[in-house]
Amino acid sequence: MLEGKKVLLYGRNIDDLKSILPDSLTLVDANPDYVITYGGDGSLLGAERDWPGVPKIALRDYHNNPKCPQHSEKQVLELALKGELKSQKLIKLEAFTESGESLCAINDIALHNGDPRSAIRYVVSIDGKFFPHQIVGDGVVVSTPFGSSAYYKSITGSVFYTGIGVAFNNSTEPMDHIVLSDEAVIEVTVTRGPAILLADNSPQHFLINEGEKILVKKTATDVVFYGVDIFRCPDCYALKRKMWKENLSSIMANK
Repeated sequence: MLEGKKVLLYGRNIDDLKSILPDSLTLVDANPDYVITYGGDGSLLGAERDWPGVPKIALRDYHNNPKCPQHSEKQVLELALKGELKSQKLIKLEAFTESGESLCAINDIALHNGDPRSAIRYVVSIDGKFFPHQIVGDGVVVSTPFGSSAYYKSITGSVFYTGIGVAFNNSTEPMDHIVLSDEAVIEVTVTRGPAILLADNSPQHFLINEGEKILVKKTATDVVFYGVDIFRCPDCYALKRKMWKENLSSIMANK
């Protein structure tokens, strides 16, 4: 898969990855055929933001992510060279403001209260049909299936595998999360603000004032990732949880 292709490395500890890269790879700083991300979810999200549309190969770095016996960096790179990594298309969301600004997300779009001391009020419309009443809370999260294990899960305690999920963050009235068709169009009007529009871990954000609305929908093109099943391997994650527990036990023992 990677033979003869231009590859860009993206992440915090890419020098460590360079030391084990096969000589047959052609590394570039621009116009890559593939981007190899080395880190965690944040590196993956940042790579798609900086290099949108370029196929990604996701590797977790060993500094913070212990690996199961099948998924060392060298093993994953060998699979990539042989073309044996599974590819997966993921939907991507885009949010638009009334002034024409936009943000894209692999994980989620979030409309959050701009002042943490005060809830926002907002009205939701799905495919032109309005919810029966306004919602009061910290905001709303619109998630992809890939992102449903992140902020969406922390709000709802659940994940989903197809469609687009909508979660209501800390609303004053009990609000069930909903999972819609991936062709759904979600519109949110802020009736009391201010609110902040966010996408994934992007540093860019927009202020949404009272009376303004945003629109969220799936982008026209999907994102292609290779090795997502390895990136989210449950055995690797179990080792990471074990590491967290051991570190916490060590901290508590030294108090």
